[in-house]
Amino acid sequence: MYKQCNLTFVTAFYTAAVSCSLMMKKLLLPFFVIVYILVIDPAIVWARGDIATIYIDVEKQKASEKFWDVSKGAPDIAICVSNELVGTMCLPEGDSINSVINAECKDSYKCRFSALIPNDEFKIYVVDVDLVFNDIIGTGYCRRGETCTIGQAIVEIK
Repeated sequence: MYKQCNLTFVTAFYTAAVSCSLMMKKLLLPFFVIVYILVIDPAIVWARGDIATIYIDVEKQKASEKFWDVSKGAPDIAICVSNELVGTMCLPEGDSINSVINAECKDSYKCRFSALIPNDEFKIYVVDVDLVFNDIIGTGYCRRGETCTIGQAIVEIK
């Protein structure tokens, strides 16, 4: 009912804006976009959830029993978080596994991230950032308050 009432208001507002002059449309468009984001689709506002601390603890070797990096080095850890409403966000930067070029924690088996995560279950990718091709340490689903085994990593979300 609440969403329907707001939708009626915004639909009436937009209909009035469409019948206005071009100048008036340009002035009203930013307002309409804000109203749409805040009123029509509140999922956009709350889908991302709250800031959480994500702890990553990576196994000493890959599942193939090879080391993560040359000279028996530890991985360079980054993560990507994904859900249907928000898409994919990688930390420390990027929007896909292949776009990550810097690690949050270099040459380390443990890492800590602070991230805005969805309130629902989400997919997390734990990544070893390399010069040419990034290795996927693990991929799986997790949620706030859980400790999950994601491939060769233990992920704890608080």
